[in-house]
Amino acid sequence: MKLKVLLFATAVFFISCSNDKKTAEVSRQVSALRSDMLMQSVVNQPFARPSSNDLVSLTISGPSLLKATATFKVVNEKGEEIHCETFPSKDLIQADYRTANSVLQEAHLRDVVKGFFVEDQITLVKQKGSYAGL
Repeated sequence: MKLKVLLFATAVFFISCSNDKKTAEVSRQVSALRSDMLMQSVVNQPFARPSSNDLVSLTISGPSLLKATATFKVVNEKGEEIHCETFPSKDLIQADYRTANSVLQEAHLRDVVKGFFVEDQITLVKQKGSYAGL
């Protein structure tokens, strides 16, 4: 009887140790993915059709704001990706700020991302079909 209890306790110990390692590995992977994202702006609004409620997002990810990649993505109500475009984040800098120093350019990029989903910007994007040169 003591032998069975000892074997049972040993088996439980080994099983619990192996589960802890798997949980730790998953959390490390998730944190590595999230650390790459610098800024994100998301809004629910019609994009493809006037009656739709699409999830529209602009995500900036990379080592720094000026060396990052911007991703503009539209997902419909069913979770299907309608549109996805990736481009350098520097393309979001307006012409007046292209000659400014890096600190002013980063501050300008932050303002552009925060105010990206103003109605005028979305209408302009739909008309042009591209985000470069905004």
